Amino acid sequence: MHFCVVGTGRCGTTLLWDMLNLHPELFVFRESHWIPKMYEFFGTGTGDATDLVDIVLRTTHVTGELVYAGDLQVLQSLFPEGEKIGVAAFCDRIGSLFARNSGKKYWADKTPDYGPHMGSLQSLWPSCRFIHLIRDGVRVVHSMSHHPGFRWMATAREAWWVAPSFNGYHRSIEATERPLCEFVALWYRRFRRIRDEAKRLQPGTYLEVRFEDLAENPEDSLLKVCRFVGLKASDNWLSAAKAKIDWRRVDRRPPEDFIKYFEDAERRLLEELGYL
Repeated sequence: MHFCVVGTGRCGTTLLWDMLNLHPELFVFRESHWIPKMYEFFGTGTGDATDLVDIVLRTTHVTGELVYAGDLQVLQSLFPEGEKIGVAAFCDRIGSLFARNSGKKYWADKTPDYGPHMGSLQSLWPSCRFIHLIRDGVRVVHSMSHHPGFRWMATAREAWWVAPSFNGYHRSIEATERPLCEFVALWYRRFRRIRDEAKRLQPGTYLEVRFEDLAENPEDSLLKVCRFVGLKASDNWLSAAKAKIDWRRVDRRPPEDFIKYFEDAERRLLEELGYL
């Protein structure tokens, strides 16, 4: 893995993914979710490749659809029966296949929920870098409250999607209407956890980028990201990436009084981040 994009969710990582995936040297997974479970089972050791494939094939979105979007027979054919392989090598083999099929050189990942797992990921890929995309918490919370995955997490009292994506217990808990203060707490908890996990990383391997800067001045933000991960930025790519910005989505605003759902600690975080 070349690098990974993380965030609280509903913070604009899909836009950044869309932009980066256009880069001529880079293929970026759009939310894999399976790596922490592999690490839980095997750590930095090796496991049976068929067990690792099984983890991939058991990992789903909240809709029940498989996260893995490739050909299943091709996936299984990549790993001979009985092969022992480490998690990083296993994922590199899959990522390299997708990159080659796209005419690219490197592979990376965009999974916001890898935020609390950055240290584990770096133990698998010591040179891996992490981009934390930050957005105004008021807008993030407003978006979370309308999203089925976050509505389920608020109902189930889950902070992250990685565990239910594998074990499927989200099917046994039906999402219900939740008070908005619970989504505020979820945003706050997730953001603080990512910042805390960043302390475990090697110096110089963690970068925070503001979504508002990416949307309003994309060239500067993308050049910053490219310098951080060691990619060149051509004029053609920058132009194509900037064209991905849809202001109809970027400028969606919550009600003016939405801030009333934020408690003192949550408001202080907004102030610390420059949003108040």
